[in-house]
Amino acid sequence: MDSGSTLSFVTTKLVQRLKAMIRKSTSFTGISQTSVPTSRYQVDLDLIPNSDQPNISVRAIVLDRISGDLPGFPLHGVREQPFLQGKKPADPLFDQPGSIDLLFGADILDEILLQGHGTSANRMTRVTSSPFLATQVLRQLAHDNQEQYPKAAYIVRNHFYVDDCLTGADTLEDAIDIRTNLCELFSHAQMVLRKWKSNSQSLLQTIPKKLREEESTQLISPLDQCLKTLGIHWNTRTDCFHVATPTLTSDDHPTKRKIASDVAKTFDLLGWFSPSIIVIKIILQKL
Repeated sequence: MDSGSTLSFVTTKLVQRLKAMIRKSTSFTGISQTSVPTSRYQVDLDLIPNSDQPNISVRAIVLDRISGDLPGFPLHGVREQPFLQGKKPADPLFDQPGSIDLLFGADILDEILLQGHGTSANRMTRVTSSPFLATQVLRQLAHDNQEQYPKAAYIVRNHFYVDDCLTGADTLEDAIDIRTNLCELFSHAQMVLRKWKSNSQSLLQTIPKKLREEESTQLISPLDQCLKTLGIHWNTRTDCFHVATPTLTSDDHPTKRKIASDVAKTFDLLGWFSPSIIVIKIILQKL
């Protein structure tokens, strides 16, 4: 399931196996009118749940390929996790790489969740994960191991944004302890934390080089040596934060919509640059 997709998709291979009747498809586009894989056909499918709940009808766009195999590698040891004990996965091979042949979008996601469906699934119908599911996996991991790793569990619940972590410590010893606890916690789910970055070279020396964020060898501007997180550029060498100033629209006849668009191009989630941005917003209110 993917809540970020407004449509559902199915592969040509699965349609052929189901011997489903296809019909001509309407045109569709991606975000901001970006191009998407072309499809000439769509198909109507009925989802049959394992329970006594009624069937769900879905109209899916037919594509030759939806995505690569998921997961990207075998998830060894996941079946032994406490949160899976006593539960029967819809996909018996969920921990092994397999093709994605059916993707449920937001067009039927609410109906599936509200009715509590457990749809039949096997290797040819495994579903993709969404940012919500990725976040839920981390929260469950923290919940199951919070007694053994209380500090790491707190960081997972409060300092993660999907799969990125932004945290810190007052001393080198505390930072090393946090890294060790996080690595041990994630090892219970056979996960390896990568792309470590820090303003402390002493801390980085305790981390294998292959697990660190790669350093750029071609620096064109000061921002090239920065780590970008949530729209903010962090220069770990100087321990300074930067914001990239976008190129404003050059127009002899600017409109209120264009000015609002230019203001929105500066992504300042934490509000650090509000004293500068607020001046433009005040002007925008007066237009």
